[in-house]
Amino acid sequence: MNDRNARTLDLLVIHDLDNVATALRDLRSGVVATVTGVHGDSILLKLNEEIRLGHKAAIEPVSKGAPVVKHGQPIGRATVDIAEGDHVHVHNLVSLSMLEGSDEISTEVMEP
Repeated sequence: MNDRNARTLDLLVIHDLDNVATALRDLRSGVVATVTGVHGDSILLKLNEEIRLGHKAAIEPVSKGAPVVKHGQPIGRATVDIAEGDHVHVHNLVSLSMLEGSDEISTEVMEP
């Protein structure tokens, strides 16, 4: 991989079913970031907020109450409507592990 390609790796999607991508570096609000998929495909995503290294950005709209999916697994539910390009974190997501009696946590990999 050359230096030019290394600079374009902004966000990474791990699974085809994911609706969030993980930041591979700190990203400023308003930038158009490159989201790279597990198959090497990429899309451009305008960020509505700052996304810190390791944090998540929505790659599609997520409705209030809908699952947030990372690594092909639901990791929580949106507490508000989340727009494409928004930072996804505790301010707009409740972790499934925090939901009392949640039976949505799974160790099985979801199929696309």
